Amino acid sequence: IALENQDGQYWVEEILKKDAPEGFIALARTEKELVPSERVIRRLNEIPPQLFTEDRLLDLLRAYQVHFIRRGKPDGDLQTATASHLTRLFPHSSTAVNHELCELLVFLEDPEFLPKLGRMIEKSESTEDLSQYLVFGRYLDDGWDEETKRIYLQGVQRLESFPGGQDHQK
Repeated sequence: IALENQDGQYWVEEILKKDAPEGFIALARTEKELVPSERVIRRLNEIPPQLFTEDRLLDLLRAYQVHFIRRGKPDGDLQTATASHLTRLFPHSSTAVNHELCELLVFLEDPEFLPKLGRMIEKSESTEDLSQYLVFGRYLDDGWDEETKRIYLQGVQRLESFPGGQDHQK
């Protein structure tokens, strides 16, 4: 927040040189004229996520989220490149990272994500995971085939069998 209150000409270029997610969150809150959205997203896509701990990776995913909330979805090729960059991380060994990736990849309308989501629905053993994947999966418009629909509906039935599962809205 301290950065955001300073003149951007003094810090924007320094942030773009670093792999620090919190700096990119500050960039998302700057005026578009100061740093174009495409430049920020391209730079985020260059950051090697495998170098981060779980907490730092969550910060990086949050930087994408804040940027998209403030600036909107990237266009065309940049949307595809961003989705491709992030889908390589899914599934992750961390439940929290998987949940954040799920939200981002659904938002980016990644065509490669639905089959992966189906596998996660099949493998999910907790109410939290299963409900996360089912809730966000319903926002995907494209890529549904008979097998994916079957997996999704079986996931809904499984969720309903969990304690409290009947309370989920149909």
